[in-house]
Amino acid sequence: MPAKPLRIAFYTRVSSDNQLLKAEGSLEEQEHSLRAALDLDNMNLGDDRPVALAGTYREEGESGKDVDRPQLQRLLADIRAGEIDAVWVTKVDRLSRSLRDFLDIHEELNEHGVEFRSLRDRFDTTTPMGRAMLQLILVFAELERAQTAERTRASMSSRARRGLWNGGHPLLGYDSQGDGILKVNVEEAHVVRQAFDKVLELRSATQLTRWLNDHGFRQKSYTSRRRGLVAGKPFSRPVVVNLLRNRHYLGEVSHQGEWFPGRHDPIVDPEVFARAGEILDENRKSRRPKIANKVHDYLLTGLLHCGISGYALTTSAGFGRGKKKYPYYRRTSAAPKVDDPEAVSQMPAVELEEMVLAVLEAAGQQEQVVQRAVEEAERLAREESGPRRERLESLRAQLRTAEEEGDRTLDQLLSLGISDSPTAKRRLAALEQRQGDLRRGIASLEAELAKVEGKELDHGLLVEALRDFRGLYDRMSPDDRKDALRLLVRRIDVFKGRLRVHLHDGRDAGVRLQEMKAKDVRENPRPQNDEIRTANQRFVFRIEWLPG
Repeated sequence: MPAKPLRIAFYTRVSSDNQLLKAEGSLEEQEHSLRAALDLDNMNLGDDRPVALAGTYREEGESGKDVDRPQLQRLLADIRAGEIDAVWVTKVDRLSRSLRDFLDIHEELNEHGVEFRSLRDRFDTTTPMGRAMLQLILVFAELERAQTAERTRASMSSRARRGLWNGGHPLLGYDSQGDGILKVNVEEAHVVRQAFDKVLELRSATQLTRWLNDHGFRQKSYTSRRRGLVAGKPFSRPVVVNLLRNRHYLGEVSHQGEWFPGRHDPIVDPEVFARAGEILDENRKSRRPKIANKVHDYLLTGLLHCGISGYALTTSAGFGRGKKKYPYYRRTSAAPKVDDPEAVSQMPAVELEEMVLAVLEAAGQQEQVVQRAVEEAERLAREESGPRRERLESLRAQLRTAEEEGDRTLDQLLSLGISDSPTAKRRLAALEQRQGDLRRGIASLEAELAKVEGKELDHGLLVEALRDFRGLYDRMSPDDRKDALRLLVRRIDVFKGRLRVHLHDGRDAGVRLQEMKAKDVRENPRPQNDEIRTANQRFVFRIEWLPG
């Protein structure tokens, strides 16, 4: 009776895609050597100890620095299942370049009675001398890996100094052309510029994140060697902050924290980049102990601009006696200095908000203003759902295309008879993952739309609320107050001693602040009529309606 064949597993590996194209050391060359050895053993041993190929485990473009490799894990699983009697490689370092990892793998092979053979490193691991030789070879393999890593770091530093991109996570706004060259992606660059422009208006990375997602913008879509096509994900605050801090958009490249002039075109103006950075720095300082240090709700954030320079006003706080804090709106440090007597540097937040509320209280009694506020509320609702619906239709179209592509690919593979090949399985898995990502994105957007479109606008209640704006305002939460203000106000220009409030109905209200003398305060501490309102005991202001 002929002897039972010894079931051999070939394990081959290359650490980079470039090695796949080289004859020497390529996967094909490794398999050729292993098959030649298999044929030679069968010729020499004959029926006494026949050997048979149980399977080939091809590892394409995977480093040997650790064991996190798909084919190696499949090989170990088959060994544990008792389907393999021996593992053959061309060199020990194909299995692992780490001494510790190889010893762990070799110990597991021994536990399951699996032989190990390396064609070029001839030794018998069942003897002390063979094990010593094995360890010596692996020490040199690990040393070579460390030297390779050092040479790689030196090469990356040199490339960065020559203006070449060293790779990494794909950059929104650029496409890699290979060899360290980046090319501007016009469509994505538009998203990046919008993000930088919008943060100057919103002055908040959190609000910018919400704005980007609400308008249907997503992170970069790209093709990964391991995962296939990766669909763009919604933005998160850390991703947005990293985008706003990324000096690649200035046309620079980095290595080990150093930045060098790059060979690619910049996307963002340096001044805009600097102003965005200042906003992030200011917000980071203000995020410290929120509960203890919160001074004010700053309801007019994003609406206020210097009437002379046009730059947005940011929030601030000053200290009085007993370390009492006073909230202010002030011109951002990024704004250029303006030599104009009407240019405002800062204004007390409470008084400023009181003046704006007085304007809105008066405006709420006018039918035209109320009607325009209703129209603005409807516009905001459409703006909130519109980009989501467009994005939803786009994802549905992409899913239909992906499903058609998957059907065509499967038909082609079946007709060629290679549907069970590793390459075919990887291709089909990538297509299935792409379809799964699209289906999850569609489900998420459908849920968001259902929530947004479920908010029906009650015109009657809104009109009634605006006519009693002060009573409504006093009962609102800070977030609801901000939303209500934005239904009426488009922009507020601040000058020294006066405001110009631009309403959505196209008309403007002027507010002029006047300081009262001590005598007037004593005689008439709180003057108030249709035109004159009190801001505090020392200041009064007048409201007048201006031509649009």
